[in-house]
Amino acid sequence: MKKRTWEEFQTYIRDNGLEGQFSQHDLALAELEPEAGFGIAAAKLGYANAESAEEKAAYNAAAERIRSWSGGYLGGRDGSGYTQTTDPEAESRRQQRQRLAGEVTQKADALQQAEQRVRDSGTEYTGERNRLLQAAKNLSFSYDPDQDPVWQSYVKQYTRAGKRAGENALGSAAAATGGVPSSYAVTAAAQAEGEYASRLSEELPELYRDAYDRYSTEKKDLLELVEQYDNAAQREYEIASKERTQARSAYEDALENYLQQTETDADWEEEQELDYRDWLERFLATAG
Repeated sequence: MKKRTWEEFQTYIRDNGLEGQFSQHDLALAELEPEAGFGIAAAKLGYANAESAEEKAAYNAAAERIRSWSGGYLGGRDGSGYTQTTDPEAESRRQQRQRLAGEVTQKADALQQAEQRVRDSGTEYTGERNRLLQAAKNLSFSYDPDQDPVWQSYVKQYTRAGKRAGENALGSAAAATGGVPSSYAVTAAAQAEGEYASRLSEELPELYRDAYDRYSTEKKDLLELVEQYDNAAQREYEIASKERTQARSAYEDALENYLQQTETDADWEEEQELDYRDWLERFLATAG
């Protein structure tokens, strides 16, 4: 069916004596969509020529359908009014899309927050963890007996004991010769002192091992603390990653629901539009 123009509509209502019978809203609709204007004009002519109240009501209903679908308003009983209207089904679908769009926004925000938690996971431990690791790296082993109070204590202890042993050996050897010092007595005293000096030197490896054990334990303890911080950070990361996966799934589901609803509504609206256009064409063919 050939689409007619606004100018043709004006000629039509003038030729059919309908000038002055259109509200400003009907005229505005006719200028925007001439076929809708022709439909309202046909309804007005049909209404004027109708012989029964039922026929008049049918023509009025036809005009109202045109106004409602093409213009989003109703003209009332005589067509001069103006009441905005919305198709209940279309409004219900719009509200459903709006609700689903809100869910998409909400899930998107939740996903963004979850991604931030992944990036932030474990950062609270970073400073102390790095400090402990650096302390472990800086820790090196060295042992200086002269700086070891235990070794110094042993030196004093064994030196005193060695001196006493030497004096005792010297006295015993001198007594055996009638109190006269001899080379034998001197040698015996030296041997006695030397024995304690030897015992003292035998303590040094043990003190060295003890010092190394303390060093190893300290370094091990530091590295174990580093590992604990690493494990805590890893646990936080795993929890945050799981939450991010869940948040992404929820977002994708919400988006899919919205897109499906949008597609379904677009198909419905297209079907409704085709039905309306088909009806309008048939109405114009019979009433116009």
